Amino acid sequence: MKKHPLRRLWFRRGHIGHMPGWVPAVVGCGLALALFWYLEGCLRQPVRALAEHRFANAVEGIVDTAVSDALAGRGGTLVTMARDGDGTVSTLTADTEALNRIRSNALEDIICQVEDLDSVALGIPLGDLTGWTLWMGRGPVLPVRVMGDASASARITSDFSDAGINQTVHRLALEVTVDTTLLLPGGQEEVRATVSVPLSETVVVGEVPNLVTGLTPAT
Repeated sequence: MKKHPLRRLWFRRGHIGHMPGWVPAVVGCGLALALFWYLEGCLRQPVRALAEHRFANAVEGIVDTAVSDALAGRGGTLVTMARDGDGTVSTLTADTEALNRIRSNALEDIICQVEDLDSVALGIPLGDLTGWTLWMGRGPVLPVRVMGDASASARITSDFSDAGINQTVHRLALEVTVDTTLLLPGGQEEVRATVSVPLSETVVVGEVPNLVTGLTPAT
């Protein structure tokens, strides 16, 4: 029987357990994506809530300014009182023509300003997402802006409220509702903000008078 000489086995260093260089890269990318989607899921709701809050604050300031500008420089009153022979206030009459003009001018201004809102006004500092007061307003800003056209509607509201013994206060206000879509990191969000701004206030002594306006009572 022929014997074969023993051969010494040689192993190349690193041969056992060797993997292609692209595998760690793929695993790393997968882990990074998984972490990204996890954080995105965790932060989506807080980001939306903060964006809606900042949008509502911005709209409130815009509406206040627009109404002030619409009221500026006009003479006369928005509500006039008619009295009985004994001096009792019997009727309050609203100047509906002036009120409609104020509403129209304010709406035009509001829509233009809302559509110009960008990350300067709506952006969210990362520190705000921590919930810690110390970090509020700090860190890089997540971009948030109005996407596309905004729509707005407004109505004049009227209500009476008790102002003490034998006194009633009548108030007129402009209630504005703004709808638009915000472009957020990772998606879009439809938002709505409603703001009510006082237009006039009249104190009436005695019984609540009749009101002639054709306006919508406040609810």
